[in-house]
Amino acid sequence: MTPSERHDAGRDRAYRRAIWSITAGTFLFAFGQAAWAVSSGSAQFLKDAIDWIYTVLLYGIAALVFGRSAEVEHLFALVIAAVLAVAGAHTLYDLWSKIVDPRPIDPGLLGFSAASAILIGYATAGALLGFRHDRNPLIKATWLSARNDAITTTVSALVTLGVRLAPVRWPEYAMDVLDAGLAFQAAIATARASRSSPDRGPGAGDRVVSSASHAPGGTGMTKLFIARVRGPAGDRPLVTVRAAAEGEARLFLEAAYPEDEIVAVAEPGEWVSTSETGSAAGDVREHPGVDWQSPTAGPG
Repeated sequence: MTPSERHDAGRDRAYRRAIWSITAGTFLFAFGQAAWAVSSGSAQFLKDAIDWIYTVLLYGIAALVFGRSAEVEHLFALVIAAVLAVAGAHTLYDLWSKIVDPRPIDPGLLGFSAASAILIGYATAGALLGFRHDRNPLIKATWLSARNDAITTTVSALVTLGVRLAPVRWPEYAMDVLDAGLAFQAAIATARASRSSPDRGPGAGDRVVSSASHAPGGTGMTKLFIARVRGPAGDRPLVTVRAAAEGEARLFLEAAYPEDEIVAVAEPGEWVSTSETGSAAGDVREHPGVDWQSPTAGPG
């Protein structure tokens, strides 16, 4: 197993543990809060408990589909984007309801809801902080949701909690608008990440990092280049790229791996790929199980 593959396997295990812990913990808290709300007869407190359903849905979906095929992950990343969009729309609907029919404020329950939301929000964001730069669309969706919850609950608690006890209600409404805006932004970012994330070609077994449809060079005459790319965890598997010249190949590689170091680019020499390498300018592919070696010796 290459260093890159070991890094990915370790990341997957860590993410899976984090996401299942978040899902189970949030569900148990929401269930307990809902039971308390029913026993106390507080409709507002019950609504606060029901609002956790979006968090449970988001992380539950992520926990169930993570590690499956890229196509399944990308599909459910779009489902998560839809959940985020619905959460934003629900926030705006609730805002309208509060404007039309203002609710009485219970300081004790309000304080408990705010404090618990802050604690859960920061615990969740902290659990996912290490994954914030990951390009997997599913991981990106859960990180963005955790980030949003931490921001909105903190601002709401520190700014709105005291003001909601006064007759003026506009700060509360402003926080709702901010919450909805962040939900819509996260939904858009997640959908874009899903569309732009690399897929595996049919029967190729290789990771397609970028393709001709994203390449400014079009589909003219190209040559095959091999590349050594080094990420934070070490060298990636051998990377191939189609380009007209070495300089253009480097540009494609830098676009595909903006945070990695392009250590070397060369023509493959006598090496012949046993899998698909693409045919058009801008096709960048990783070849799992194949490590970089000098072209004179041939990578393998």
